[in-house]
Amino acid sequence: MHISRFKVKNFKLFQDIEVEFNQTLNIFTGVNNSGKTTLLQALSLWHECFTKLIRKALRTTSNYRRNDYILGTTQDKYFDQIKALRYLLC
Repeated sequence: MHISRFKVKNFKLFQDIEVEFNQTLNIFTGVNNSGKTTLLQALSLWHECFTKLIRKALRTTSNYRRNDYILGTTQDKYFDQIKALRYLLC
């Protein structure tokens, strides 16, 4: 998977940023406390949640066609955590 653009809202020191990634190589530079690690943490958090959603959807097989991704009901605790994450990362 290639992520070409990543938008972060209200995560640590970032209020609203959008980063466009190069397909081959990306280098983050800056002074201390400028957000290099924070950007990588936001990306890592998004990846972890996205992977868990995909795994959960793949386990659900009844009455669904191949490639359908079902996220669950709103009462599901895990789904509520992902919903909250959506507001953090956009």
